[in-house]
Amino acid sequence: MQSAKTAFRIGGFGVAAARTALGIGREKVVSVASSRLFVRYNSTKVIIPTSMQPKEIEIKDGPISTRLGELSFSDHPKNVRPELWKLFVATIQRMESSSEWKPKKRMLHLILLNATSKEELDMAFRLTEQWRIKLLPIVPATTYLWAKACVRLQHPEPFITMLMDRWKYRQMPAKQTLAYFIKFLGSYSAETYALAKESKGEESEALLSKADQLLDDAFRVFALYPYYEIDQDASAYGALIEACCLVNTEEAWRRALVVSEETLAINPPRITLEALKSLEDRSNERSESSMAKRYQELAKRSDLEPVREEDVNLDVDRDLLLAIN
Repeated sequence: MQSAKTAFRIGGFGVAAARTALGIGREKVVSVASSRLFVRYNSTKVIIPTSMQPKEIEIKDGPISTRLGELSFSDHPKNVRPELWKLFVATIQRMESSSEWKPKKRMLHLILLNATSKEELDMAFRLTEQWRIKLLPIVPATTYLWAKACVRLQHPEPFITMLMDRWKYRQMPAKQTLAYFIKFLGSYSAETYALAKESKGEESEALLSKADQLLDDAFRVFALYPYYEIDQDASAYGALIEACCLVNTEEAWRRALVVSEETLAINPPRITLEALKSLEDRSNERSESSMAKRYQELAKRSDLEPVREEDVNLDVDRDLLLAIN
């Protein structure tokens, strides 16, 4: 069992420094349970540790020539906070310098943890691209933080782009991360369909197209399991079925039935209790009582347990300890 000293470390810092690294002031809430830090993202304030702040000698007036074009410390993009922009520019500088010293992955982790806008997430994506060009390390924690940030800001495109090209971005998703993201895509698709119904004309058409794309993306992520040598187990099929059931359209329901029949034909079936419950609820909503009864009986016979959310230490280097809550 981990000691308190080990469990209360993030990015090589102790508790007080970890709070600083994550920008945790009075606005953020931290609770300690099971020797883990639980972080809730409800602050717009970013406090960068002194050891990670750009040095005075690094900060220059005017444009700086980089692989990304000319960047300026003082000219931050819209919706990108100055302190994160300075960290981004300084990190790019350090990556391109001839020095053997290179930025540590906690630089990237800090930006992902503190991003509060899509523009800041796009900035992190640009940094990740350069990160891999320089062959700097990506660990499972990095991928997990990317997924969490994209879900938090409802901006799935960067994460999907990286997942689709394993050799370029070298992401390392765990099966829990992929299942979590699939369910998010279903939920986001459902929200977008609801907005489309309330809209009119071109706006409604654009939202409908986006909602369709999000559900398609859920299937794309499901198809990536073998690409990352991850078994399409019950959590994978269950997440995809739940994603389809969340979307109240005929096409989504058709897909839910296709996926469920596919996995129920496997012995033993690869399905979760939550997925069977979603199928039962959706069948009842559609007044298809015989189907609802079938899924209810399957759940009883299968003797399935609810999916248990566990604390997961994702970073093998212990640079980052977080809890999936």
